[in-house]
Amino acid sequence: MNLYGYPGLLRDLSRPPPWVNVEPEDMEDGISEERAHELRSFIYHAQEHSDFDLLKLIQDGQKSFDFWSEYLTGRKSVPGAAELRAELREESFLELVALAKALGVDSFNSVFDAVFDFDEFSVAPGAPDLLVWLHKPSTSFWFFSEVKAPGDSLRITQKEWLWQHWNVVRGHYLLTIIG
Repeated sequence: MNLYGYPGLLRDLSRPPPWVNVEPEDMEDGISEERAHELRSFIYHAQEHSDFDLLKLIQDGQKSFDFWSEYLTGRKSVPGAAELRAELREESFLELVALAKALGVDSFNSVFDAVFDFDEFSVAPGAPDLLVWLHKPSTSFWFFSEVKAPGDSLRITQKEWLWQHWNVVRGHYLLTIIG
């Protein structure tokens, strides 16, 4: 789903939503309360809106992006390719929304702090291999999985990460042995 694995997905959830264009003046003091609300992390927007409403926002923003992209490059795509790209984007987007809703804001903040070392670009030593979640709106089901081959065991950094973040992952951690 993301070139950077689940840390990339967590980064996506921590940023403003994709339909909001962040402007340089947004970094200055004195932005309006309404603008500050728009610029909140996507994780908050996902909690407040239905999947349908979020999908509509992303579709409207993407149509504008596709139009300007084709206009500026002067390129038209292969027939049917735009529809396939849009379908894949929507599917990936809805999976991201499902992750946001499965984690919730509080768990997301705890997981984000546990996965990243000192900034959002450095993954913490020992962070698990996988973050798995159930794409079901009625359920908040997610867990980390550390994948090991038979005879392999947790490294010291993995054990330290697990003990340090036990309050975050308790009930949400699985050691998977691949045979």
